[in-house]
Amino acid sequence: MSAPKSTEGRACVVATHDVLFAADATLRCDVCNEPIDDDDGCRIQGRGVYISTRGTEVRREEAPLCSRCACGIGAFCFARAEIEEEED
Repeated sequence: MSAPKSTEGRACVVATHDVLFAADATLRCDVCNEPIDDDDGCRIQGRGVYISTRGTEVRREEAPLCSRCACGIGAFCFARAEIEEEED
């Protein structure tokens, strides 16, 4: 992306199709899309796993999570397990 150019007092930004395919160097949470950094006071980076199957093939894809989303998903899973245990 080029720097804004002034045209009759208005700012103009010119972008090419290369912007669509540029890799974002910032690691982002797969749930909330916020940047993951070590400055939030939590030293543990969350990680989720997507598992999908197609026939006999099993695919496993790890997804980065921020500490807030990782804690929220973990708490939900524990609560859901308690509910299922009570139903049995």
